[in-house]
Amino acid sequence: IAVSIVNTRLHEQVGQQRDRLEADISERKRVEAALMASEAKYRRLHESMMDAFVSARISGRIQESNRAFCEMVGYTEEELAQLTTLDLTPTRWHAVEAHIIREQVLKRGFSDVYEKELRKKDGTAIPVELRAYLISDDLARPAGTWAIVRDITERKRAEDEVLRHR
Repeated sequence: IAVSIVNTRLHEQVGQQRDRLEADISERKRVEAALMASEAKYRRLHESMMDAFVSARISGRIQESNRAFCEMVGYTEEELAQLTTLDLTPTRWHAVEAHIIREQVLKRGFSDVYEKELRKKDGTAIPVELRAYLISDDLARPAGTWAIVRDITERKRAEDEVLRHR
């Protein structure tokens, strides 16, 4: 009888642990499915954006870009991952951009919309406007930046044309 009581209690404990484990597994599957759906939603947004998107580590190393940015600068995403933001920025803009990052992005989390140039893979420079945003790590330390970038070549041509006809 004592063995039977111990065996029954042991069987109950195993059953309770199995029930908790099944509940944990079900919850984990639900969370994983929600995460996958969220990732797919943001991947579709990222890839379908008409504006160029780029993000970089705080060191300047490019970590992510969308198709619009790749087309704008003529590099593949894999090639961009080997470059820094300085590699894509003509030297004459380095000090200006460093000032914007230091005085705007690091202080308030984003920049005003500003203009600069990007150097394409073929070496040509194109005028762009962008707004940069700060990425912080879990301890609220600066970890990188991301930006929406627009090619303003046509706008600059139109402005030059207006100035020529004055």
